Amino acid sequence: MFGTVRGPGREPLAECLHHLAIEGEQVAVNAYPVKGILAERFGLDVTEAFELLRRSARDNRLRLRDLSERVVASSETPAEILRARA
Repeated sequence: MFGTVRGPGREPLAECLHHLAIEGEQVAVNAYPVKGILAERFGLDVTEAFELLRRSARDNRLRLRDLSERVVASSETPAEILRARA
């Protein structure tokens, strides 16, 4: 009676959700060094550092992963994060 629910790429929805969960875990794992860097730069605890990163990415419509990579790649703090601190 009902067909398999399919996601955006036409794969079964369960498979889409599984991929999203894996991507979320990868972002969480990759965020550890970024949180430490931001915590050190701004005198924050790691929870506050992650919130700063998350808010900066969201406010600027950036992927968390992309902003994280920019933080790690440079000794300069990205402008999006500096604006969020203001």
